[in-house]
Amino acid sequence: MVLDGVLSMLDEAGTESDIRPALALLAAPDSLVEPDELNPAVRRAMLLLAAGGDPHRELELE
Repeated sequence: MVLDGVLSMLDEAGTESDIRPALALLAAPDSLVEPDELNPAVRRAMLLLAAGGDPHRELELE
């Protein structure tokens, strides 16, 4: 089964990486985001990174 290979790769990754996104994809493969919804989010993320922003920064009021 294909999942066995994926699960073994995740097991080998151990604490080196965050496996939660991969586990979420395995848990719900049919609930993927439509391209019409994904493209604007990817564009915003690319602009944020290009401007030197930190996507993991907490929101702050100025």
